[in-house]
Amino acid sequence: PHAEECAWNAQLATWSEQLVGDWDASQRRIAKQWGKLSDADIQAVDGQAARLLASIQKGYGTEDWQAASEMLSFFRDWREAAT
Repeated sequence: PHAEECAWNAQLATWSEQLVGDWDASQRRIAKQWGKLSDADIQAVDGQAARLLASIQKGYGTEDWQAASEMLSFFRDWREAAT
């Protein structure tokens, strides 16, 4: 479990860097992807992937793994669109 936790924390850090890199664009992408999140919810994320995960879980009533899976797809699609 320790190795998995370390890998997950590393992934969250990578995603946070991506969010912070252009926070204005990130907020627009988040709003488009997760329309149930309010502007206040998105602003509270403040570039932190762990906060985004928590917001998705709260806003959509999803389990950890569901929100993580959605985030994985979101960031993968974003990366692919940039290349």
